[in-house]
Amino acid sequence: MRVRFGVDVIDEHEIPSTVAVFTENVGGCAREFAITAMRLSSQNENVKSYYFSVTDAVEEVKDKISLTFPKENPESVLENVEIVSFAEAYFEKSAIPMRWIGGKEMLESMRERREIMVEIINAFDNIEENSFIFFDSLTDLVRLVGFEIKWRDLIDFIKGLKKVCKRKESIVAFHYSKLPNERENELLDQFDIVVDFELSYERGEMRRWMYIRKFSGLMPFIERSGISRFEVKLDPFVGAVISRVHRVI
Repeated sequence: MRVRFGVDVIDEHEIPSTVAVFTENVGGCAREFAITAMRLSSQNENVKSYYFSVTDAVEEVKDKISLTFPKENPESVLENVEIVSFAEAYFEKSAIPMRWIGGKEMLESMRERREIMVEIINAFDNIEENSFIFFDSLTDLVRLVGFEIKWRDLIDFIKGLKKVCKRKESIVAFHYSKLPNERENELLDQFDIVVDFELSYERGEMRRWMYIRKFSGLMPFIERSGISRFEVKLDPFVGAVISRVHRVI
């Protein structure tokens, strides 16, 4: 499938249909990187791009996308992206009033109540073939474990989603903010692509680094390139860009 991540050593190869996860500590810019990849991929007329949000309403998602490219025309950035929000299903069992997220009144919402995982599965059933889906975020689903979903169900959901991706020749990229969870390794092991984003301070300077921990099908090419990490910067016109790479000699 021809999607683009904006990374030469990756984009020169065919990225396999699968599920990916972009992890980060606070400020690592994994979300901005995924939104940039979504926009780059949407420029290919053969690729359909989606933004699935668990907790943000559609207008909030539009704001996030627009703020990633503050110098660009918002309409041109959004025109080829379909936004799907699960915010109403996520918050309807919480203490948050539905009017805060622009949802239906409580009585109407209770009559139409549906489980959030059912909503998400139905949305994936309806994606087009050759799609790039950014899922924001895996962190929100992990928070539901023990309350609305079981850990095993979450793992099985990711395993099943791989099969959907293969059948529909699509890629799903999850955003994940690291949590102090002892089962994190089991969770991340379900993904064929794992990319870490890290914010650090070096010699008084703020830097963002990207590390490719796992990339099924392309890891031999990445290792052969000798690249150990990528520096990422945020540009007001093009979003997240690779500014330089570090190679192992």
